[in-house]
Amino acid sequence: MWVTMAMADRKITARGAGADIIMASVEAVLNGINRLMRLEEEDISKCRKG
Repeated sequence: MWVTMAMADRKITARGAGADIIMASVEAVLNGINRLMRLEEEDISKCRKG
């Protein structure tokens, strides 16, 4: 299962895999949220340093 998510000016694609389509969907969404949060934290860290 693939999902595309966007936040502000970022657009990412995340993947979830599993035998159950519901669980694969949930995993994909959680992976996407985690990736967006990680990217946001990296941006904040860069702004504080520079």
